[in-house]
Amino acid sequence: MHEDLGVTELICLRWFVSKPGAGVRGLHEIVTRSCIPIVDQLAAADRVESVYVSKHPDAVWLTLFTRSHLFVELISSVEAHLSCYSFRSDHVADPNREEMLRDNCVLFRRCLDRMTRIALDIHRSPSLDEHQGELIRVGKQGRLDRASLQHYLQPRSATFQGLQDPEQFWSQLGCNCLSSQTDCVHWLYNVVLGFDWNWELPEAVIREQVGLGRVVVDERTA
Repeated sequence: MHEDLGVTELICLRWFVSKPGAGVRGLHEIVTRSCIPIVDQLAAADRVESVYVSKHPDAVWLTLFTRSHLFVELISSVEAHLSCYSFRSDHVADPNREEMLRDNCVLFRRCLDRMTRIALDIHRSPSLDEHQGELIRVGKQGRLDRASLQHYLQPRSATFQGLQDPEQFWSQLGCNCLSSQTDCVHWLYNVVLGFDWNWELPEAVIREQVGLGRVVVDERTA
């Protein structure tokens, strides 16, 4: 999937997918039921340079970077998985409109692609609630802490287990080519939780924001 494409022939395709009134759990559902099958299908067909998923307050964004001549084919393939949701789409070929089309963003796109696949490995688990709770604890301890992240990712992601160059992966966690303040590891927290950055909040508040509810304390063992 990581074929080198010149900026002049690369295009950004993006879908904004929503389930009105469904809240944060609706975002989780969209990722599980639509985004994961789409990404799996695209990987098998080797039709895109990179892909990433991101959760926003009212929609899930699915973003693909591919050759411009595959535009129509990919739209049909992707939208076949979105029929049960509300969505709108956009496509951009101008690097002045989409920063990630620029030459200096090649490595960042690949990092986001890899991080998205790692996050989707976790998201597809039937134990997602448990994995979300543990990732919240990782974020509270230190969102870029290598030891905590490795302990969390190793048993949960086949993509992480199959990394050919783990040191390169760890060196790119903080990379960013965009004018906005972000980093590559943000996509792990964003995809799995729909939450990042405000780690000074109490754990119970974060759990409530991501749809887990508050931790129930057993008074017999407290």
